[in-house]
Amino acid sequence: MTEVLKIDSVLQQFYDMDPGFAQYVERHGIVSSIPETLMAYKRWKMDAISDMLDEEYRRAEFEKQLAESKAKGKAEGIAEGKAEVKAKYIMDTTLKILKLSAHNQSPIEAYKILKILDIPDDVIEAAKEQLSNEKDNTS
Repeated sequence: MTEVLKIDSVLQQFYDMDPGFAQYVERHGIVSSIPETLMAYKRWKMDAISDMLDEEYRRAEFEKQLAESKAKGKAEGIAEGKAEVKAKYIMDTTLKILKLSAHNQSPIEAYKILKILDIPDDVIEAAKEQLSNEKDNTS
């Protein structure tokens, strides 16, 4: 360190003005010549690098898990949305067939058409109930 001070005049002026820096320069040579101190410094440096790599790995794993969770949530949301749209379409179709059959066909014919379309019985019953409620509200 003292050789560096001789080369750089600005650093030399700082050395002359700052007692803490002067003490660091003087002790650096002593400390850096002790093998145990050098080994301890190398261990500290390796630990710092290891900690940094561990943190980087944890951050990468977190980002990966976050991306996977977002993708899974998005896929689930899309699937739920499609299921809701399908359920609404089936209910609307069932209601239309039941309304048309009320004017033109017997309930048995409407039921046969709904079964051909693979409309579940619970949807048919819910549609019948909804039509019944609509009739009650308009009366």
